[in-house]
Amino acid sequence: MYLYNHRNNLENLEKEVRRLKDAQEEVKNKVVAAENNVEKIKPTVTQWQDDVDSIIREAEQLIAEKANDRCVKGFCPNLITRYKHGKKAFEIKEHIISPLLQQRNDFDEVSYPTTLEDLWLKPDKNYDLFISRDSTFQKYTQGVK
Repeated sequence: MYLYNHRNNLENLEKEVRRLKDAQEEVKNKVVAAENNVEKIKPTVTQWQDDVDSIIREAEQLIAEKANDRCVKGFCPNLITRYKHGKKAFEIKEHIISPLLQQRNDFDEVSYPTTLEDLWLKPDKNYDLFISRDSTFQKYTQGVK
């Protein structure tokens, strides 16, 4: 059926790639917002983004090759190439893109909140301790606690 459904498989792959690009954009916007809030991005989200990038490139290459499925100077279709493209398009759509789209639904949260470090001024090694400064420092540290 891959040969017979060759065109439908490629068209369905194009639709799924568009859906995957939309999902990628949504996740990307969430990641940018989380990074602006100084949050740490989850490793699963980063891995998902890398997987999506590679699959989109592979699918677009396959879609671009559909014009080159003719033989004998373009007069008759190359059935072997059409079969391979139809099969690969179906497998990418069903076994790779569909699970990636399902996995995207798990990304309500794309990041971990981070804790900010205490912003205490730490003295330099070359800092000279003066008695006049010591009393002010003691008052300040006791008042903060």
